[in-house]
Amino acid sequence: IFSQQPRFKDENGKDFPEWEMKRLGDITMNFDNERRPVSSENRKYGDYPYYGANGIVDHVDRYIFDGNFILVAEDGVVDTSKYPVHWVTGKFWANNHAHVLQGSGIENKFLYFALKNTAFSRYITGSAQTKLNGKVLGKIMIPIPVTGEQVKIADFLTAVDDKIELERKKLEQVKLFKKSLLQQMFV
Repeated sequence: IFSQQPRFKDENGKDFPEWEMKRLGDITMNFDNERRPVSSENRKYGDYPYYGANGIVDHVDRYIFDGNFILVAEDGVVDTSKYPVHWVTGKFWANNHAHVLQGSGIENKFLYFALKNTAFSRYITGSAQTKLNGKVLGKIMIPIPVTGEQVKIADFLTAVDDKIELERKKLEQVKLFKKSLLQQMFV
């Protein structure tokens, strides 16, 4: 999809216009100035996810963000070929190891999928301690279709993700069933 093949059609069955390349800094709001690290000894356990570069690292009793956000790892990434990009919905806390973004004039969920498909390795500095700084992040060029096609792509990919999650849950249930059968057989 992000190579622009296949393409979706508009409501009249016509092709959408060609995609445009845009700088990430021009199509996002960056909330990095609001994130705050909290050392593990100063965290109070609670209901809200505490995000770092690679995802949830803990749960805390307070939150600083509420809504739909995209988190992109800033530093501490071990495998840069699978660069951590997370879709976060609801209330959460983010430390200073994850960039916190929202789309501006672009469908947020489309932006998430576009970033999941971005090869970040060429933008990273450092080898022992990798880093994707905010200035470099803002200069990354992203192919962007018109809003109607963004919505169709985001809806389609979300439906695929939902199906994958449903099948993953079914698989876990089958594994539990198998484990139960094995326990009954060898008691």
